[in-house]
Amino acid sequence: MNILIAPGNPSVRHYYRVWASELKHRAPQLSVQFHGYPEIQYISDSAMYIKALVSLFEESVLSFETESPLYLVGHSFGGNIALELLKKFPMHIEKCFLVSPFLMRPSFRGQSVLRGIRFLSESRHAVQFLAKNRRKLSSLVAEVDFLTQEEVLSAVRLARHEYFTISKRRDLKEVDGVDESKVKVFYSQGDTWCPLNTIERMQKRFEMVETSLSHDFIVSNHERGIMTDLLLKDILI
Repeated sequence: MNILIAPGNPSVRHYYRVWASELKHRAPQLSVQFHGYPEIQYISDSAMYIKALVSLFEESVLSFETESPLYLVGHSFGGNIALELLKKFPMHIEKCFLVSPFLMRPSFRGQSVLRGIRFLSESRHAVQFLAKNRRKLSSLVAEVDFLTQEEVLSAVRLARHEYFTISKRRDLKEVDGVDESKVKVFYSQGDTWCPLNTIERMQKRFEMVETSLSHDFIVSNHERGIMTDLLLKDILI
């Protein structure tokens, strides 16, 4: 059995690598992969930028043995990647799990954060300064202790494109064409990036499970353990 994780933004490799190890420790029969999001400087169009990231994951989907079930896990922004992969490879994918997915307009706080990053991204010098002084992000990013300079640069660029695409969505038309029976969503109330408006729309289409996990569950040993239990309960039935 295979698991492919599409992380949130920032895609802090340290925590997702730890989580992959924890999943494999709990279920040694699993093969677990994840990818970060590289900074693609030559693409300026936001929709094309996200499509380019999806294409990086397509190669991973095709690398898995088709005889072995493949499970997708999309966290936050990664939910968009996971759903696009499910659209393109419905026969390859057994189940798609979305964890606190950021699929459309976030809360007011989320909109403000992305708007600020959008303006910051206009100055390469400001972005470089922030990348070298990462602790200044501590009020916005729970994962700041393990963020690399490269991850800050790619996160800022991706956040700019999130601002021009996902944050403008008022509905879930982007998921049309997905096999909805294969999607299961784990969400929590009060989530900046998966607010009530998004939850209400997803409830009409997907299987939903409410949790008490924070959006940044990935940084907490305890919360990762809870999420691992929830996933394995489905995968190992």
